[in-house]
Amino acid sequence: MQQIDLTGTWRMVSVESLGPGGATGHPFGPEPVGYVTYTSEGLVSVVMTSGGRSGYASAAERAAAAETTFAYSGRYEVDGSQVRHHVEVSLNPNMCGHTLTREIELVGNRLNLEARGPDAASTRMTWDRC
Repeated sequence: MQQIDLTGTWRMVSVESLGPGGATGHPFGPEPVGYVTYTSEGLVSVVMTSGGRSGYASAAERAAAAETTFAYSGRYEVDGSQVRHHVEVSLNPNMCGHTLTREIELVGNRLNLEARGPDAASTRMTWDRC
């Protein structure tokens, strides 16, 4: 089996949550913004936000901005049709030390990563190669 090469930077196209009953949602809104970068040295960096965010002037607005941002970095490994992100640094310190497993679907310059959750729920992230 040939190893899937994710090396490079990918621009976010969409994020879709899929519930166990087929219900869908868009946790980062209809126009999310983000990038994921995989290096040849085995490092990964991810930043995703809701589109159309504005600046903040207060602590409450800063907290709201953090709620619409998902950011982390660390090491990664590809194993067959899965990639594992080993989180070392994160906006959310509760993620540090955890491993995030994603199913990979790579078609041309389009990358789909699917995170499966409990009860058959999942989140599908679509990226285009930069």
